[in-house]
Amino acid sequence: MELLILSTLKWKMHPVTPHSFLDHIIRRLGLKTNLHWEFLRRCENLLLSLLLDSRFVGCVPSVLATATMLHVIDQIEQSDDGVEDYKNQLLNVLKISK
Repeated sequence: MELLILSTLKWKMHPVTPHSFLDHIIRRLGLKTNLHWEFLRRCENLLLSLLLDSRFVGCVPSVLATATMLHVIDQIEQSDDGVEDYKNQLLNVLKISK
């Protein structure tokens, strides 16, 4: 029924979510190893947990995705010394300077 109403009004629903940005950024990073898949899994789990918290409703999706990725990198970094490269690569893709 909702789709009928939306199509009658010619409304197109393509909401941008943090997951959209996560997917876009990860494609640009070219993740391929097992560590990369673990990184993606952790980011997705954290983003899904944020959906349940109303404090994040007003946050911009791109900011949520970026903050999530940086948080996960920091978590992984505690157990692996070579992850600083991933943080630098992410910041370069996003054109963010330290």
